[in-house]
Amino acid sequence: MLIPVTDRYLWLPVENGAPLQRVEIKSDDRKCFDIQIEAGAQPDFYSVLDLKPWLGQTLEISGDCPVGWFDQVACHDQWPDSTDARRPLLHFSTRIGWINDPNGLICKDGQWHLYYQHNPFGIGWENMHWGHAVSTDLVHWQHTEEALYPDEHGVAFSGCAIEDRDNVAGFGSGTIIYYYTACTACKTWSSDKLTSQRLVISRDGGQTLEKLDEGVVGHIQGLNRDPKIFRYQDSYYMLLYLDETTFTLLKSANLLEWQRIQTWDLPKAWECPDLVNLPVRSMDGPLTGENQWVFYSADGFYFLSDFDGDKFSTDGVLHEAYATKLPYAGQSYAGVEGRVILQNWLRTPNTGACYTGLMAIPAELELMRVDDQLKLRIWPVAEYEALRGASI
Repeated sequence: MLIPVTDRYLWLPVENGAPLQRVEIKSDDRKCFDIQIEAGAQPDFYSVLDLKPWLGQTLEISGDCPVGWFDQVACHDQWPDSTDARRPLLHFSTRIGWINDPNGLICKDGQWHLYYQHNPFGIGWENMHWGHAVSTDLVHWQHTEEALYPDEHGVAFSGCAIEDRDNVAGFGSGTIIYYYTACTACKTWSSDKLTSQRLVISRDGGQTLEKLDEGVVGHIQGLNRDPKIFRYQDSYYMLLYLDETTFTLLKSANLLEWQRIQTWDLPKAWECPDLVNLPVRSMDGPLTGENQWVFYSADGFYFLSDFDGDKFSTDGVLHEAYATKLPYAGQSYAGVEGRVILQNWLRTPNTGACYTGLMAIPAELELMRVDDQLKLRIWPVAEYEALRGASI
């Protein structure tokens, strides 16, 4: 099927429960998209593909979809209506499709950037992209277009962001450096490769992302994934989940060349590692002036830790941050001074909607001393205090 790109947005029909079909989209015989979509003749909603780079061109779409499905594929100048009276007011949701892990969280020039794992083409997990939204207050979010697409290197799994204020990577002071996992295990397009961590930059404050072939962290073990970068003293560190309950730590002076310095196992912990240095508060309220490193993983399992720039260690005691399995894959925002702000994904089904999953209310992390023990304190960010008695 040939599609003249007369308008920016390509609407692709989705019939929930229909057989999952592979759809390829090419421009001049070069593959642009490789999509898995529930393709039926009776759509429940329309998914959206942004074709801005191909305006005025003709694309070829192919796949084993029913004839009635192709009849409903068309270009439009706007998004389809995704109004849902049940959408929450305080919890972020994507317009259409599935969301999971928050990615690339950063505050830059007063603007908060929430990237997230996104399947734009269905309400189930598949086709991992990075969606993107921005906010000035962590409360009101504005949707933008997809930030990262799958390509020949793999689908866009989870990752992180950090601002290169000192231009150590050489792309310009203030450039945002992102690393994400290019996963090859679930994409035919890239099945001949191994999963790796790949570099992306933004020179315009996070609005547009540019993939580069520099700085690649090659395959280490298993489906090694979920890079989280932080700065300590004059060096940069990348936490990486390897396999089962194994994590590794890499070090860099320039955000491009990475050296593994340590690998460890932690019982039950897996995926989405983060290492944060938290202030300690006493039971009666005031901060004590102490700080304590905390290692954090996807299920909210956390370990009181020590870190000196060369060696990481924990006391080996597992603590649980959540009372349920609803929150998952929390990541802290980069670019925040004097606060540690956590964003979680909420594993909600949203039955009957054209989207699945929500983001939790952003929360501030501290430690509280309770009966001479340190416990994690998770509290809604102060920005929500302004909402008391107000309409949003």
